Amino acid sequence: MIDTCEYLTQSFPEELSQLSWRIEDVPLIREGEGVRRYQSNKGSMSIVLYRIPIERFGKHKMPDPRMEIEHAVVSAAAELIDKDPWELIHPEH
Repeated sequence: MIDTCEYLTQSFPEELSQLSWRIEDVPLIREGEGVRRYQSNKGSMSIVLYRIPIERFGKHKMPDPRMEIEHAVVSAAAELIDKDPWELIHPEH
């Protein structure tokens, strides 16, 4: 996760230089909501990754859990700067 966040802040310094992140085990779950894998907050330029939902309920069922975490980091960062996650992974496209 740290490597992915560092890559993103170096690749998009204007948009993500103030990015902060943390990991929590699980999100607060409210009635009628699904289980979130991450939360992004544009006001504080921060993301929170929820470890257990990422590991157990990954959409892509990747063989390496680190790939699920990387996917969540990229998705959350993309939300912060209103970009498609693909643009963060392949900035030249």
